[in-house]
Amino acid sequence: MDIVSRVLNKYGSKVKVTQNGTTIETKAFIQPLSYDRKSYFDSMRLPEGSFDNNHFLMLAHPSLVLSKSFDIVIESADGKYSVKSSGNFRASDKVMYVWAVLTACTGTTEDDYD
Repeated sequence: MDIVSRVLNKYGSKVKVTQNGTTIETKAFIQPLSYDRKSYFDSMRLPEGSFDNNHFLMLAHPSLVLSKSFDIVIESADGKYSVKSSGNFRASDKVMYVWAVLTACTGTTEDDYD
């Protein structure tokens, strides 16, 4: 097992990833994205270094496969998120971790009506 997986196993938070009707549990880091001279298309301009409370970064195990569909819900102890974009970070042709930019889910989703 590589170092990234060991760190995620030891320090990562439990998350549920639901996509295509299937839910899996894994460990990941989720943190707010700081605003650094970039403008998100759907938010107001904020002072550099502040948080917009709308976008989050998730780092997860390299074994996690996220579909290209944006109908993916990530649940953690801190809330529910939807995936805006995702990809793999590779080093020497090996996937080191999976990253995803998330937005907080607001309101009720269809899954909440079970």
